[in-house]
Amino acid sequence: MNRPLTDSMKKILMDAYNGNCVSSANKTQLKGLASRNYLNNEFNITEEGERYIISNLSLVLQCEKLSLPIQVLEWDKSKKPEIWAWQYFSNLGFVGAYCEGGAIGLVLKGLCLDELTKTSYFYGTCINAREDACLKGINVLAEKNEDQLNSIMKEIYETDRSKYLSACEEILSYPAINEWYPGLNMNFLEKMYDALTKDEYCLIAKWIAMNPEHRNGWPDLTLVKENIVCFVEVKTTDKLHNSQLNTIPAIKQLINADIQVIKLTSNHPKSNGSIQRGVKC
Repeated sequence: MNRPLTDSMKKILMDAYNGNCVSSANKTQLKGLASRNYLNNEFNITEEGERYIISNLSLVLQCEKLSLPIQVLEWDKSKKPEIWAWQYFSNLGFVGAYCEGGAIGLVLKGLCLDELTKTSYFYGTCINAREDACLKGINVLAEKNEDQLNSIMKEIYETDRSKYLSACEEILSYPAINEWYPGLNMNFLEKMYDALTKDEYCLIAKWIAMNPEHRNGWPDLTLVKENIVCFVEVKTTDKLHNSQLNTIPAIKQLINADIQVIKLTSNHPKSNGSIQRGVKC
């Protein structure tokens, strides 16, 4: 495990982040930053180095760096933050779920459940491959080979509304799904079918297939209203963590969706609750 960065190493990394040349800095410290993949061989800052810098900023500055709108809302502490926020946006006419990446994952499974079954490790054995496909997380895409992924993408493109809704109902029939992914319902899943294009769903699937860790870091709420998808990250005292600093910019690049952060507090004037359009990459 790498030791924490020293103050002088942090300064070097910040200089690199600001576009300054750092090649004349202490060579041992430069090598230490490079070994952590914060600097490349030319001592320019890497994406991982940029995430490290942003991870140490305040939440407001993090949102500024990622071009994320942020709202401060007065919070009823008798409810869990995600549930309170979900109910708040529901009152504004949004339909959605508060299960982070589970929502988009179930939509993807509904679009390609047949191929997830056929490419299951248990397909053709005495173990129920269909049940395995229904219950496995969408990070299972990272286990598929190229031919399997191609067949999955083909099914996503070809699945019509009727087939998708039938698959979603089948997945939701498992009690464990409702326990693991709270807030999901058929109304939300149907609206999601129209809210994003098949191209966008395939882009999400391909991104998740690149690395099982890409299942992590999705915002707390996945909402839809008038065919617009909105992702909302709910914060109380913490900041955006590393997986969110990786996933949220990727979402902005992959699909047409609004992403925002709300910070819940018990001592701030109530917001009017408007959702701003996020800046598109």
